[in-house]
Amino acid sequence: MRRWDALNERQLAVLNRIGTSTDSVTAKNSDLANTVYALRNRGLVKTPRRDGVWRAEITEAGRFYLENGYHPDHPDRAVEMVDGSLPRATRGVTVDHGTSPQVLVKDLMERLKRDGGTLRLNNPDEQTRASYRRLIHAAKRRGLVPAGFHLRHTGRDRGDMVILLTNDSQPETNWNRVRLGTRKETSDPRMMVSLLEEERNRIRVSPGLMPRVKALLEGLSIQAERRGYKLIMSLKRTPVTFYLQKHEQRWTLTVSEVMEDVPQEPTAEERRRRSNGWSRPTEYGSVPTGRLRMELQQSGFAERTQWVDNGRTQVESKVREVIKELEHRVNAAEQARLKRERELQEMRAAEERKEAERLTMWETAMTAARECALEDRRRDTLGNALQDWFAAAELHEFCEALEKAAANMDSPEEAANLRQWVVWGQSMARQLDPTISPGGLASIRFDAEPEADDLRPYLGDWSPHGPYQEYRYQRLEPPAAAQARREPWRLGRPVRGQWWRR
Repeated sequence: MRRWDALNERQLAVLNRIGTSTDSVTAKNSDLANTVYALRNRGLVKTPRRDGVWRAEITEAGRFYLENGYHPDHPDRAVEMVDGSLPRATRGVTVDHGTSPQVLVKDLMERLKRDGGTLRLNNPDEQTRASYRRLIHAAKRRGLVPAGFHLRHTGRDRGDMVILLTNDSQPETNWNRVRLGTRKETSDPRMMVSLLEEERNRIRVSPGLMPRVKALLEGLSIQAERRGYKLIMSLKRTPVTFYLQKHEQRWTLTVSEVMEDVPQEPTAEERRRRSNGWSRPTEYGSVPTGRLRMELQQSGFAERTQWVDNGRTQVESKVREVIKELEHRVNAAEQARLKRERELQEMRAAEERKEAERLTMWETAMTAARECALEDRRRDTLGNALQDWFAAAELHEFCEALEKAAANMDSPEEAANLRQWVVWGQSMARQLDPTISPGGLASIRFDAEPEADDLRPYLGDWSPHGPYQEYRYQRLEPPAAAQARREPWRLGRPVRGQWWRR
């Protein structure tokens, strides 16, 4: 069952009776209870309790239904009802009659973005709540909310109304905090006073001071609103807790009566317990003094935290000082924040300079190590190829000598065996010769990039993978070729190439 679905005949008859008839509907009409609950779930009636018995009362939405024949939240009628239904004094979106819903939603979105994504209406009336609900519903139904954003609201029927524009990147806990916090708090001074009068135990003051507490809350709320702050009262705590809030910052405010410790005579029961030796009677008792006290939460930037009645002035005249103290704290906190940001930026700039210097040193070391590693590899490769070439030449010469020896042998069997050795030796000579071997010098890239292990002996403590140092169990020394590079390269036939040992 949807909220805006049409009422059946019984529900419509009961709604007519509640709204127009003098015959009231209460908990004593048990046969109508289920119907009343169904109407209440749709927001058409409310059931406040008096002396433990609820009494059905029609709401603005219920009167609207009786006059127009449909629910004010009906989606098919929402767009038609948005224009002109927002009271100019409370809507916060300036429009003219005849403005399209797209323009209304665009104005609402611009205000939400300007206010940091949050629009708060302090205890609006029923008509304003319904108008904003229809506007939000029209925005969602027509797809006018920007892609990736969600339009949410709380306080649809009581308390402050908060409209929140969130995106997918924001955690769900932000919305839960706003939603639950709005239901547990109020910023309406009239509601604060009404709750305090109904439940005197919520605030620790004498009954005679309640008129002054009322004047104090009203004056503090007016001064706070003028300077961009808001007075909030918690609905869930006893004793009551007040807050002064601006944007996301809030400070706890306590209003109480000054108590004075005075000597008191022990009672007969206390004397009896004292005679038993296991109890000590209370020598002092706290009595009210009739003086009010305001205490503001401690802060590292606080100049003053307490205001108390004295012989000449009362705390009601100090509300401006409280707001000035908050402004001082906000300004001091902002200056401290800017100072921390400057220090953080300086630290980051210094760290970036160090990183740049470290990167430059690493790149210089890498360039030098790459040159050394390439030079050593080329020397080793060319030197090994030269030795293979000498070995191949000697092997060819040796095979020719064996061929001559086989030609001069008397035994055909020995000559044939020797020629087999000659054939195998000539094939080995061709494999060793870098000028004709498939895997010779031509297959080795001249500009092949050295690997990390080739670079490490020339990098000291630097890592070949990045501008940071590596821990090495044993320091790597450059290969012998690096030492030989300091001396001229001696060309010519080296000692006999022991190719068979490779």
